[in-house]
Amino acid sequence: NDPNEYVERIFTINERLTYFERGATEFSTKQLNRKVIAKNIGGTFKSKYLLQGGDDLDDEDNILDLINKISKCVAAQKEEEEPDRKQNSKRDSKPIDESTASTKKVN
Repeated sequence: NDPNEYVERIFTINERLTYFERGATEFSTKQLNRKVIAKNIGGTFKSKYLLQGGDDLDDEDNILDLINKISKCVAAQKEEEEPDRKQNSKRDSKPIDESTASTKKVN
């Protein structure tokens, strides 16, 4: 689910559309960006793309540059969050010390 690969694949498919049917035309980069790319990238990535004006781009290189920039940002955020997740996981998975646990009966 690499967004860079997805966008590059979309551009490649668009370029080849003209070979599928006589008279077929490919989308302009701006149309492809608005109708396909901006609508189909997922979740947090999509919001970052839209906030940074990605849906208004009309140049393939600029779109790919922005996708790459956001990918690096998202990867860095995941790396920062990873130690916190591991620490929380270790804390949550500690066995309960029954000698200190409450032994009250519930009616």
